[in-house]
Amino acid sequence: MLTDINHIGINVKDMQASIRFYRDVLGLEQLGNIVDQKDSCNRVQYMKVPGGAMIEFIEYYPESKQTSYDDTDAGVIRHIAFTVSSREDLRALYVRLQQAKAEEFSGITFTEPAYLPYLDLDNLLVRDPNGIELEFCLKRTIGRYDWPQDLPEKQR
Repeated sequence: MLTDINHIGINVKDMQASIRFYRDVLGLEQLGNIVDQKDSCNRVQYMKVPGGAMIEFIEYYPESKQTSYDDTDAGVIRHIAFTVSSREDLRALYVRLQQAKAEEFSGITFTEPAYLPYLDLDNLLVRDPNGIELEFCLKRTIGRYDWPQDLPEKQR
């Protein structure tokens, strides 16, 4: 049966900008070179996520139309969440995002790191150059697969 997530596909607006953002700002590893799938009229590029999964960028040609949606719309993927190893790493990512926005990626948006007490986690939300929401999170005192009802009463 299922063993893990192999990859998540993202239709990108700009392949090179997406590669630079995920590689240079987020630190993902670029796997090989862009593959042109001429029969499908698209180019693909894989990025390795620590832990084993991959993100597949897909850029169609000729250019496809842009679709927009709201965070509360039903039937769409809300975000992709990544785990960070420490609150210091979350803060360092925030600083890198500020620098990236100032230098090359003026269109990205992000929140300051925040603590969500009912979920017992620190998080930071980012809209990448394609408008995809990414979440970076760190559980504080309970395990990754523990639910909020498992929190001690004083933490709720």
